[in-house]
Amino acid sequence: GVFAPSLVVGGMLGGLFGEAMHTLLPDIVTSPEAYVMIGMAVLFTGVANVPIATTIMISEMTGSYRLLVPLIFGGVLVHLLVRRWSLYTQQVGSHADSPAHRQALLPDLLTTVRVRHVVKPVQHFHELQPGHTLAEILDVFTRTQEVILPVIDPAEPSRYQGLVVLDDVQSLLASSDAMQRLIIAADIQSPFASVSRDDTLEEVRAEFERTGYPELPVMTDGVIVGFIRQGQLVSEYHRAYLRARHAHEPEQ
Repeated sequence: GVFAPSLVVGGMLGGLFGEAMHTLLPDIVTSPEAYVMIGMAVLFTGVANVPIATTIMISEMTGSYRLLVPLIFGGVLVHLLVRRWSLYTQQVGSHADSPAHRQALLPDLLTTVRVRHVVKPVQHFHELQPGHTLAEILDVFTRTQEVILPVIDPAEPSRYQGLVVLDDVQSLLASSDAMQRLIIAADIQSPFASVSRDDTLEEVRAEFERTGYPELPVMTDGVIVGFIRQGQLVSEYHRAYLRARHAHEPEQ
């Protein structure tokens, strides 16, 4: 566990410090037991990055706000010093990053916009054969602004069997010329994924979350008609928010 050990260790260190200061300065430090509570709060604040929560917790435990000033001072100080680290490895950076609050932060706005209203038809894009070498793939990426390349299914050229993602290829840039001729698209492709023109942006967001791809093909009747990037969701959400806000503003 993390919570209980943090309180015990923090309380012991705070108590030792309080007793030491009481021994050295008995006229100034008259209540060394208070340092037990402050030590608990300060150590757990550093462990979990929760200065406000520990301040409230200790105030509730003591049933008094007499320690409020040292709790706030100690909590803010330790938070500024160690806020970049946490023993809770899955702790998100902010309220906006929390999956539990995502629906509250994105209330149905993305469900009001469909892909066909966002994506422009693409006239040309590069496709790969499974046997294309890494050198040929790098040549395409360096000459274009594409970040994903569809890989055709050799058994049925009208279908796609995977996607080569630029982010996956970047780790292979330092490969020797010989290796670049040996590595082929079939070796580095990711599973094929796509969205349709009739999907909502909420469905696209879910697909981005599932795959982690920076871009997804947009398909109609098995044919790629365009591409949509993650950044477009942010822009379209902002536009939908402005439209909703304008619609609810009272007329002057």
